[in-house]
Amino acid sequence: MLLMWCKYGKAIAFHTYLAKLSAVALETLEEIALIFIYDTWVLDVKSIFLPKRLKR
Repeated sequence: MLLMWCKYGKAIAFHTYLAKLSAVALETLEEIALIFIYDTWVLDVKSIFLPKRLKR
């Protein structure tokens, strides 16, 4: 982060294939974790970081 600010003076947005692949991998891990968190199928779960609602 510091290097990009020193060189370009702003945030970079290269959008590389590796960055996209890591986003997909993180999404998959989050979905697997949600499978273990919820006992039944639920609709519209936004994130693993949001609190589990009472009895959906």
